[in-house]
Amino acid sequence: MQLILSVAAASRLALLPGCPVEADDDLGGCMIGKSAWAYSLYKDGLVDGFITSGGAVHTPYSEAVAGAMALEAMGVDPSDIWLDPMALHSDENAWNGMLIAEELGATLVVASSRGQAAGICAYVRAWERPCEEAPMSFRRVGEIMEAEGQVLLGLQVPRVDDFRTIEEQELERFEETGVLRPPSSRLYVQDSFRNMMGNPRTPYSGEGVGDVVHWPSVAAATPAGGLGPATGGEGSVPLPSDQPGEAQGGDRIGPPQGRDEDEQQAPGQQHR
Repeated sequence: MQLILSVAAASRLALLPGCPVEADDDLGGCMIGKSAWAYSLYKDGLVDGFITSGGAVHTPYSEAVAGAMALEAMGVDPSDIWLDPMALHSDENAWNGMLIAEELGATLVVASSRGQAAGICAYVRAWERPCEEAPMSFRRVGEIMEAEGQVLLGLQVPRVDDFRTIEEQELERFEETGVLRPPSSRLYVQDSFRNMMGNPRTPYSGEGVGDVVHWPSVAAATPAGGLGPATGGEGSVPLPSDQPGEAQGGDRIGPPQGRDEDEQQAPGQQHR
């Protein structure tokens, strides 16, 4: 399969939306596959760098950090990697990635499964920004894993401090903003109609989104340049605060604005 991407922009950044990391020394099949696919775009000269996206959503490991570590381990220059460590859902991967790419003057290329790449780009285009889809080729992933992917097996990811479940994180957002994000299973169906009608919403996330975080500034503060023991405390990953004006390693580029008629006023079960 030959993947053809636009060359109109001076640079193209691949958005790598994360997956849950399975354990200290196990990225999990989903993260390994996505990382290998994203790396292949870089190796083949189709993208110039990356935005790894995802917080510690379901397990006590930052998906953004895990993606950055995987890419660096495979040979990506650390200076070509930027992080969005705040996203909890795919619409937030889209929003935060779009803002970071825009701040850096790059075109966003979504490197993921066909369905997720299409869904994220649908959001970005509805927000009237350019977006290119790079749906995963399992054949190419297999080639990369055979030739270079062994470095991803057993890669140790540091734990984050003070891990909270997705339900707890959503409750914290509700307490800060006064609105609660409906379950993704319902929300994404509604969003597809909003996007088609040209009336997109912005994410339900609070102020802690849109921070430009350069991977070297995070990796330098982790054990052995980010490849050290996966423990809490001193070995944990330093991430930006979720409070406005306290981001580490980057610039604030603006929180989402506006809500819609589906805002809820009581906490409940959340789904990614």
